[in-house]
Amino acid sequence: MRIAAVLGSVMLVVWAATTPVRADLVVVKVPSTELTFILQGKTLTSRTLPTINFTNAAKLTFDLPQSKETEVIVMPPLNQIASKKLVKAKGDEAALRQVAAWALEHGLLVEFHRAIDQLAAANAAEPFAVEAKRLKADLAKPLPDETPEDIKSVSAADYKTIKSAHFLLGCPENDKPVEKTEIKKKKPDARLEQLEHLLEIYVMKCAERGLPVQVPTSRLKVMLSSGAAPATAVPGMRTNPVDPRILWSQGSNILYISQTNNPTSSLDSLKKLQTTVQKVYNSPRPKRNPNGQPGGGNAGGGAGAGGGAATQVMIGGNDISAMSLGNLSKLITMAQSLMAIGTENYELESVSREAAYLFTANCGTVPSQSPSWVRDGLAAYFEFPAETGWLKIGDLGHVRNAWYQASLQDPDRFTITDVVTGRCHNSNASFTESMRASTLSWAAMHFLLQTNPEGLSKYISNFRSMPPDLVLDPDVLNSLFDESFGEERPKLEEAWREHMTGLKAEYLILKDEEGGATTTEN
Repeated sequence: MRIAAVLGSVMLVVWAATTPVRADLVVVKVPSTELTFILQGKTLTSRTLPTINFTNAAKLTFDLPQSKETEVIVMPPLNQIASKKLVKAKGDEAALRQVAAWALEHGLLVEFHRAIDQLAAANAAEPFAVEAKRLKADLAKPLPDETPEDIKSVSAADYKTIKSAHFLLGCPENDKPVEKTEIKKKKPDARLEQLEHLLEIYVMKCAERGLPVQVPTSRLKVMLSSGAAPATAVPGMRTNPVDPRILWSQGSNILYISQTNNPTSSLDSLKKLQTTVQKVYNSPRPKRNPNGQPGGGNAGGGAGAGGGAATQVMIGGNDISAMSLGNLSKLITMAQSLMAIGTENYELESVSREAAYLFTANCGTVPSQSPSWVRDGLAAYFEFPAETGWLKIGDLGHVRNAWYQASLQDPDRFTITDVVTGRCHNSNASFTESMRASTLSWAAMHFLLQTNPEGLSKYISNFRSMPPDLVLDPDVLNSLFDESFGEERPKLEEAWREHMTGLKAEYLILKDEEGGATTTEN
């Protein structure tokens, strides 16, 4: 049954006929849009109606259609899965290291450190356990106070500065929404907590992959603004960032976050859905005949004062004008809730990517002399895809995968050589070219980081002793790459394509590993 076919009955819920289901992931394709979300939360699934009541971690509760396009994957929460993996891996060094890596990729820092503690207990000299504990100790060290110049760099008129262990943040004194209808902005201290979480994931994951990484020795700078990023962000800004409202500026080494009240353009179709349903809800309701059916007053059957049928409003092939006010209200709640989740997810995608640029520049991971694809690829790897929220870094997100698949159809298809020599970055003046370059950098980094991190670490280290202003020609770049990876380029190209083709979205992997039943299989 398609979503369009169940919209009319989505909200007709009798909760006495529901049964609680432990569900961690809900795959929902939003009706009349191209949007898909992988939601994490709890569900109540009706036994008699095609309806799912969903509650996410932020306590948003709303109804979703239960159909082939809205799938509930029944499984424990991620932290419980990690705990189960830890119990199974007890005393096994290789297994404990895998659990630590798994927890880290899923943003589970508590479970990650539990795995490291067990790994160190099994073998105190295990290299990754030693490095992780060193980095944890460094993260706990206090940093020096900022200079007046540092504070000024993230300030503006009517600004205040606050700080956490590793960040200095400048934000407006009064940053509350002007109207009740505006999107509620994340509080500055919540942003600092999020950035601290992302920094620790970055530091520990680089260490887990064997890349050189150090904890910053001074606080990293972040600037919030109610409107567009200030003019100071322009010098050194990368060409056409994916979301220009949130960006790391290479010139100032500051992460700028524009707190606009308008949701990202990616959610325009969802906003249109919400507006359409709201308009139907606010429209005059047609009068009804004694038998309860619309009509009866006008010979022509119009929806005038005589009480004819309402004008049809179709969403995905379903006439929502026939729905009751109660059902319309619940459909509006669904759209509003998905808008809130989507806004948060798309912001997380941008912040996680742009913050990774900031970390890369300040944690000693990538020297400034290295080719731009290394920084771009690493930042994209640490991106949490918008449709999945906090599910997993390095995941096969819909957008990245769509751009990669499109690149395979390009007559002038770029090779890994084009990535390494910078050819795919030489012409990225348009959004399309910029996205193509970013996606290919992500694909190359994903492949090398997952299959040959030792070679990647050696390759990046080759640039540390080079003068910052040295211009490297394609022959030198190819030579450095070959020395590090030591495989014939055609074979490496083939392995790259096989790796990317074989990637699987994390929610599908979890479904297979956990044996999670789905509502469509019950």
